[in-house]
Amino acid sequence: MVKTEQIIEITLKELPHFEVREIPPVVSAEEYESRLTRARDKMQERNLTHLVIYADREYFSNVDYFTGFDPRFEEALLIIEEEGLPTLVAGNEGLWYAEACPLEIKKELYQDFSLQGQPRSKSQSLEQIFARAGIKKSSKVGVIGLKYYGTGRAEDKYIIDIPAYVVDVLRTIARKENVINTTDIMKDPEEGLRTVGLSSTEIVLAEIASTEASLGLENFLTNFRVGMTEMEASKLLKIDGSPLPVHHNVNFGERNVLLGVASPTYTQKAELGEVMNVSSIRRRALLARLGVIASKPEELKPEMKGIVENFYKPYFAALVNWYETIGIGVTGGEVYAKTMALIGDEKFGVGLNPGHLIHTDEWVNTPFFKDSPSVLKSGMLIQCDIIAMPGGDYVGVHIEDGIALADASLREEIKSKYPGSWQRILARRKFMQEILGVTIREEVLPLSNWQLMLNPYMLNPKVILAVKK
Repeated sequence: MVKTEQIIEITLKELPHFEVREIPPVVSAEEYESRLTRARDKMQERNLTHLVIYADREYFSNVDYFTGFDPRFEEALLIIEEEGLPTLVAGNEGLWYAEACPLEIKKELYQDFSLQGQPRSKSQSLEQIFARAGIKKSSKVGVIGLKYYGTGRAEDKYIIDIPAYVVDVLRTIARKENVINTTDIMKDPEEGLRTVGLSSTEIVLAEIASTEASLGLENFLTNFRVGMTEMEASKLLKIDGSPLPVHHNVNFGERNVLLGVASPTYTQKAELGEVMNVSSIRRRALLARLGVIASKPEELKPEMKGIVENFYKPYFAALVNWYETIGIGVTGGEVYAKTMALIGDEKFGVGLNPGHLIHTDEWVNTPFFKDSPSVLKSGMLIQCDIIAMPGGDYVGVHIEDGIALADASLREEIKSKYPGSWQRILARRKFMQEILGVTIREEVLPLSNWQLMLNPYMLNPKVILAVKK
């Protein structure tokens, strides 16, 4: 394990800068078909006749995973039967947008999913739509919503967090005992369809998303200045037309930073010596940094003297231990223990998990908690996301970047099919080894240009922490 006393400050000659010059891949119809096959295998294991999957503007990922369709204004349902084409149930505008789905599906108009005041004279009832999908009294229906509830209570499987009127209709048709929560099919940290066994295409889409988010963060950290408002500074993130899983954060000053997930304002300005928080986001990627608005130690506030030695260096050492521990076959509990050995004390204020799984939504689930038995596997997208927020004089620190886990065959596939991504991954591994002094396992693929870079002085991004060689 790396110890705090091994951590030093270094100054880079230049920032690691890798650009995407290729056209990103798209998920093929064949891959969507393979996902349906995987889902039907899960259905067979659980003796289910149907999956009914809910989506809306925020909780789009489960339906998007099977269809490439993400609701823009409305709610939607996807019904997967034991065989045949799945059925997408959408409102007025969703039905038009569904024409963009890359695979053949059945479509049903349900106008109560439409925005308030829009026409509602043409749709069938939910009862009729479910009946056409083969749902009847003898059916066994797994509902995939927002969360599953694994507290061990017998009634957990009947807690279903989608609109009650949809559940009421399903329970009227198929009886309550036959309509259960199966969201874990998508989100279980070891076996979920969106948590493990992701394809080379999905890994590369995450790498490209992370690269683009990295370029936004680089532009921000090299160009923001004291006196800018949060909203002015947010424009430096180079936000493009890509759909986002969550909103960006740009926050200046202790109060706004401690709010955690606040949007940028027009009123709060960057002041020398204050703390700041910034995140740069795409689907499948989030980069975050929390630190001090200063370019050198002399610009720190008196109460922040010692922040690098007492707070940043042990935090960085814990991050290094996270990276040097993680790998295929390791448990989430092992990663947790190695990380929290240095910063588990209350004075560091780590209130959430030291990392989580990511997909098209920002947080799918996490295997990283005390004594977690969940085993890490190939085809996982993982965020190193450790938020230390003790408040007080040091306020907090946060470094977040993504990695993928890929076994030899998956790595070879990425290398052969997506050489641009593969070369960027290799360059980042080299930077981590030669500059940061951090050795990661061969199956760990760094996705961020800013991987593991902690800037003690946010106005001087070339000054970073590293492990003494």
